[in-house]
This record gives sequence, C-alpha cells and structure tokens, in this order.
Amino acid sequence: MLEREPPRRDTPFWIIAKSYEQACSVCWGEKLHGMQFIPDCEVEWNRISWVDTRRGWAQAVPLNPWRGRV
Repeated sequence: MLEREPPRRDTPFWIIAKSYEQACSVCWGEKLHGMQFIPDCEVEWNRISWVDTRRGWAQAVPLNPWRGRV
C-alpha cells in the first residue's frame, strides 16, 4: 500500500471484515497498526477520527502526504 503514491490526498482504502468489531480490533489493531504494516510515521495522527478511543478503534486513518505534495 505504501510502495506507490496514491492518486490524490486522502485516497480511501477499505478493510473488509465480517463485523465492524473485527475490522477495528483485528485488521487495524493487530495487523495494520499493531504489527506496523502501516508505520506510525506514515499516519497523520492529529486527523484520525475514532469510533472508540479507549479501545483504539479508528474510523478513518489519514496517511501523511507524500513529499512534494500538500
């Protein structure tokens, strides 16, 4: 996902799961963020919208813009 520049800022990508809980806890919590498939330095943390901050369930995770792009 991070090897090619997205076509525009905030290009959406989808996580497919059987439930919202599974998408938030397993896909985001354990894999994308937990195992650093998306490194912390790539996330625009101040722009995340949360479903449940206590559980760390993100609703939207914007990535930092590529160099030379605003």
